[in-house]
Amino acid sequence: MIHPAQDMTGALDVFTATPAEIRQAGLAAIERALGPVGLARFLQVYEHGQGDYTAEREAIIGDLTMDEALRELNAERETVAE
Repeated sequence: MIHPAQDMTGALDVFTATPAEIRQAGLAAIERALGPVGLARFLQVYEHGQGDYTAEREAIIGDLTMDEALRELNAERETVAE
C-alpha cells in the first residue's frame, strides 16, 4: 500500500510529507548511501546552524535586486580578471 505522503513510484512527496517523514526518508537515504557506520559519522559531524538567517540576509543584502547583484558580480569579476 502506498503511504499518503508517497507518489505512485513510492517516492516521498515532499509537499505532503510531515517534517518527521522527510527527516526519516533523508536519514534512510544517507544510510543506504553510506551504510550504518557512515550514517552515525554523518550525524556526529552534522551541525544545525545558529542565528537568524532572515535577519542576517536582510542586513547584508537589504533591498538589492537581482539585476543590481549581477552588475556587482560582473564588476567584481572584471576587476579580478585585470
